[in-house]
Amino acid sequence: MTRGKAFIVSDHTYLPDRAGGRESSIHGLAIRLQKHGFEPVVLCEQGTFADRLRRVLHHRVPYQVVRAQNLAQAYAEMVRDNTNTHILLNVGNHVLENFNQKQSGKKIIFVRDAEKKECLLALNRFEGARIVANSKFTVGIVKTITGLDAELLLPIIERDQYECVTNQEHVTFVNPNSKKGVETAFLVALNLPDIPFLLVEAWPRSSTEWNSLKTRCRLHSNIRLERRHADMKKVYSRTRVMLVPSQWEEAWGRVITEAQFSGIPSVASGIGGIPETVGAGGIVVDRNATIEDWVAIVKEVFEDEPVRRKLSSGALEQAEKFNTWSDELWSRFISGFE
Repeated sequence: MTRGKAFIVSDHTYLPDRAGGRESSIHGLAIRLQKHGFEPVVLCEQGTFADRLRRVLHHRVPYQVVRAQNLAQAYAEMVRDNTNTHILLNVGNHVLENFNQKQSGKKIIFVRDAEKKECLLALNRFEGARIVANSKFTVGIVKTITGLDAELLLPIIERDQYECVTNQEHVTFVNPNSKKGVETAFLVALNLPDIPFLLVEAWPRSSTEWNSLKTRCRLHSNIRLERRHADMKKVYSRTRVMLVPSQWEEAWGRVITEAQFSGIPSVASGIGGIPETVGAGGIVVDRNATIEDWVAIVKEVFEDEPVRRKLSSGALEQAEKFNTWSDELWSRFISGFE
């Protein structure tokens, strides 16, 4: 007998159609809730069948995923007969505006995205709901925008899924997208032709976009482009330095923590919650830095062994701090999940 259903509602498509930090964190949350006796159900936007079919063998999940065109309507129908339902809404775009605060269920609202600040104003409509944010940065954003106090719960990142031995071959950039800083990544790679760069897909791309990216990468012998990996150890086992030149306010910067479990340092933008995530395990680059600055820092971390070793030790220490802190916050979170 389960302790009740837990509907996790996201206004994006979900695994396997989309595989970013949000989707990985939702998956981790669902697995954790399942271990605590709940029956998780992920409700998300309808993806494209062709894309789902192409990737289905790489993403099988042990819980129900419901894909719908109208999330609010689908949720209302699903929870109608469930009196002990928890709803975990992921703030982003306008998902909250489409949900009726009087719908049944104990509501927990996650703030995972600091970009759409106007959406946070809808939090004030959900009186009595638990507000949970995934970094000190997002806790601060919620307070500033709404005046509400959010509870801190770090992203669910399981060490054993990412920790590995690395051959230290590449500078790795995950999610070649404009918001993630793909143009900066290309410029850094072009200015360091003797250093191999690995670009790995995350968010879905159309065939046209993917082919254009492939063509661009093929022009440069030091850039390798790969499709998404369900097992990120296959990426981190070949990584010496993570490059995270994000252009938007990342709430956390999940790939930074994933890499830190293997002692891989990051060179990352000083924006959003990224400095909090990097800690001593990398170098935070000023958001107004020039390409020359990025090139010099990446080159130093990749080629200067004493520097890299120091940052690698810092990455392992940061990963250990994350584990301890994350476990404490999870215990506090689940104890109130009644």
